[in-house]
Amino acid sequence: MRIQKLILIVIFGVALLAANDKDSSFTSAKFLVSGIAGGSGELKDAGTSPLSYKGLTAILPFAYISENSKESFDLGMNIGYLAGSAASNYNLQLFSGEVYFGYLRNIEIFKRPDLLFQAGGHLSAAVTGSINPSLQNATLNMDYFTALSASAQLQYLFERPAINKKIAFIKIRKPHRKYAIHFRMDLPLLMFNGRPTFPYVIEDDNDIFNRNYFLGGFQLKTDLGIKRYLPNGNALELAYLWEMYTSGNKDIYLLERASHNIQFSFYFKLN
Repeated sequence: MRIQKLILIVIFGVALLAANDKDSSFTSAKFLVSGIAGGSGELKDAGTSPLSYKGLTAILPFAYISENSKESFDLGMNIGYLAGSAASNYNLQLFSGEVYFGYLRNIEIFKRPDLLFQAGGHLSAAVTGSINPSLQNATLNMDYFTALSASAQLQYLFERPAINKKIAFIKIRKPHRKYAIHFRMDLPLLMFNGRPTFPYVIEDDNDIFNRNYFLGGFQLKTDLGIKRYLPNGNALELAYLWEMYTSGNKDIYLLERASHNIQFSFYFKLN
């Protein structure tokens, strides 16, 4: 795993240093983004029990995005929630908050102005808190996660021309529309975690702050979506988000989670 991460760092570093400033059909813009997402999630934490909790998820995303024909930046936060159950008597609520910063630089691989490949990095910090009343004195827990990831994104821009025709007595009018399809993947380079040093059996109120801090684990994120640009410069986006995480063998109590979400976002153009 260390060799693979080193290879990823070298590949992305060389690609960014060798990148040309590629101009494309993608226009420069700055956006404020908000939206809502929902789907399904699963969590298994050996610090509580061997049970896997499955349920519904919800996410509120907020972000600032600046993009142009050469690079893009994004700064944002996600507020998440999972309501899961393992059996009729075991219910879990998981709350999460994440802040992140991302940078992508255009890499000239394709000669077409409507096809854009970008590579860069993504830095995130997250806190999660779980509540499981059925576990009595193991009811509460809090975890900390920081991840530095290598990011890659492929975008395809296409347009549908305006339609203004008449068939018999029926007039068909459809305005010109502009779309962008994207696929993004974040692969971890370095992860720092704070997990319990106890099996959630708290004898003292301060025990919840006793953490096992370690480097390790694995997190993978993908984002597949389509964006429609509106005539006023704003945009609407529909995306499918998939995420998985495992804390790895350095954790005292293995944590595993995964989620599938459909997200709708509104891009409000600032310039």
